[in-house]
Amino acid sequence: MDVSLSETIDRFKPDIVHVTGARWPLVSRVDKLVRSLPWVLDVHNLPPSEVRSVLFHGSNRLYYHARNARFLPNTILWKIGLRRWRFARVICHSRQVQSCLGKYGCRRERITLLTLGHLPNASSVACAAEVGSPFDAQRRPHVLTIAGIVHHKGLHDSLRAIASLVKVLPNLSYLIIGGRRDEAYASYLETLVGQMGIRSHVSLIYDASDELKWSALRDTDLYIQPSHEEGFCLTFLDAAMAVPRLLGTATGEMPFIAEGDPYCAIVAPKNVCGLRTNILRLLKTPTPVRELEARRDRLRERYSWQTTFRVLFSLYEELLRKRAGRPEGVRLMDDFRELHLA
Repeated sequence: MDVSLSETIDRFKPDIVHVTGARWPLVSRVDKLVRSLPWVLDVHNLPPSEVRSVLFHGSNRLYYHARNARFLPNTILWKIGLRRWRFARVICHSRQVQSCLGKYGCRRERITLLTLGHLPNASSVACAAEVGSPFDAQRRPHVLTIAGIVHHKGLHDSLRAIASLVKVLPNLSYLIIGGRRDEAYASYLETLVGQMGIRSHVSLIYDASDELKWSALRDTDLYIQPSHEEGFCLTFLDAAMAVPRLLGTATGEMPFIAEGDPYCAIVAPKNVCGLRTNILRLLKTPTPVRELEARRDRLRERYSWQTTFRVLFSLYEELLRKRAGRPEGVRLMDDFRELHLA
């Protein structure tokens, strides 16, 4: 890997190296190889957050104790690396991860917050009406979660909250859409639904198309994101643009997406009681159409890919400016400006 990476850098002759989605060994190799160039590290989240384990799905406490103990060496290595690596910047995508980077020892002046944006697939949205709603038309209200089927998405918490509400809302329909990232956890959820006697209220759809997801969002009364850990949570942002009422947890960027919105609620991760209380409260709250439009305008301004690009462009420009005088650096800046103007 070192030889291949070194040859690639020598042949491409970059002005900046941007490392994304990499594990500790690769980042360490980049740090050793890239000595004369500025390099940027993109971090979605920090270990052990969002790392999957296959044990103790029936207990949040046991699950996270076991997982965190297993990945403790990796966590320690990241803390050492963030203090010692010679990156020019670390990029993160939520204020929660930004805070975590500081706690792990990364100097705050080297951290750049680059929030993600909402950009729906136009063809998927247009085809959503043709696909038809996956909800049972005879049942209402419609409650939806879109998330990977893995423990840290907290789906077992929302199922427990729903189970405590079916007597109050006998026609409630709860739909979970997601990819089966963990077969053991998927089996656990299906067993849990049976044990709680809510099979007639709960449906799970695996590996759905984008069209089906958007169709479900268009026909949802309340969207729930019960995650324990998130680096940003684009699905919550997408839902905020389509669903009148939202319920999320205090992880990733969700608290800031919901900030100041009377039709959004945020509870602590793993708080089943908080989920239950707010599901009931939000479903009883009427939401005028103009409020959803105002939210869309606000979020489009705050979370747009244009803004994301501008921040990244400014960062590259700053790093290139520090290497002023190199002809290839000037040419690269010209290329960036042409792309930006296009």
